[in-house]
Amino acid sequence: MPYSKQHLIIGSIDPYSGKSTVVLALAHALLQAGVDLAYGKPIGTCPEALEGKACSIDGDAQFLMKTLNIPSDRIYPTLS
Repeated sequence: MPYSKQHLIIGSIDPYSGKSTVVLALAHALLQAGVDLAYGKPIGTCPEALEGKACSIDGDAQFLMKTLNIPSDRIYPTLS
């Protein structure tokens, strides 16, 4: 069976509505099931941007990367 990429998008019109918490729980379950995953947060707040530096990875993405031991090459950069 050929490899196919699948995507899951979790969104909300409200900030601080629990999106990252849902992602954390789902990602943990998927990793336990042996699923190879990557994570990206296309729009977010980067700690570097607050210091006038170029934005790379959102704080939530950094947290998920460390908590779930996701390699940095599997975390996609934040656009904003």
